[in-house]
Amino acid sequence: MSEYLLLILMTVVLLIMLFIKCLGKCRGVYQTVRSWFWLLAVLWLAFMLGRYGVATLGMLMSGIALWELWRVIKVWTWRDGLFVGCVGLFGLAWVWLALTVKPLSVLLFVLFAVQVCDVCQYLMGRAFGHRLFASKLAPNLSPNKTIEGAVFGVLLMMVLSLPVGRVLTDFGMGQLVLLAVSLGACGIVGDLLESSVKRRHQVKDMGAWLAGHGGLLDRMDSLLVSVPLFAVLMVVL
Repeated sequence: MSEYLLLILMTVVLLIMLFIKCLGKCRGVYQTVRSWFWLLAVLWLAFMLGRYGVATLGMLMSGIALWELWRVIKVWTWRDGLFVGCVGLFGLAWVWLALTVKPLSVLLFVLFAVQVCDVCQYLMGRAFGHRLFASKLAPNLSPNKTIEGAVFGVLLMMVLSLPVGRVLTDFGMGQLVLLAVSLGACGIVGDLLESSVKRRHQVKDMGAWLAGHGGLLDRMDSLLVSVPLFAVLMVVL
């Protein structure tokens, strides 16, 4: 089921990419969409290889993220060490989930919820930002994030992820609501943690090899706290 869903997503992204290319404009958007296609392709390959493939993907993600940190950070502080610990904890939690969670497509639901939440926060922030709250979510860390975007973004993600969760997991509706809200909130925390590292070391992106996204750590920052929390919830639930 998860492999077929990834193939559908890859097909949709490929069609969007071809459409943008035919327009001959929006080069930055085209590069971002193209990067999404390759990310989905790698994810599809990992799920095709089964549990060990998904576990290996988690180890590779952690390794690349640590390499990006080592390359960017010149003077280390205890906060940077704490962030490195978050990356390592993410890797351990991902591998444990990949080898134990049933069905394996549950991990795809986690990825969907967290990544879609980023998009929902952006859309809700653009639509309702500063309508209810004068202050921003964390102006010193991420000046563009609004409280409205965070709150309504998580709620929108929850609505979108519930039907996906019913297909990919065996959880009940109440469990899916709890998971969606928890994953969305933790995704925001992970994003802010990475923003604090970048602001402290005055870098815009952790890397430049993933066009339109920055480095891999810029793409997976929302997973750093949400995946370990999900591992804990899997034990509890």
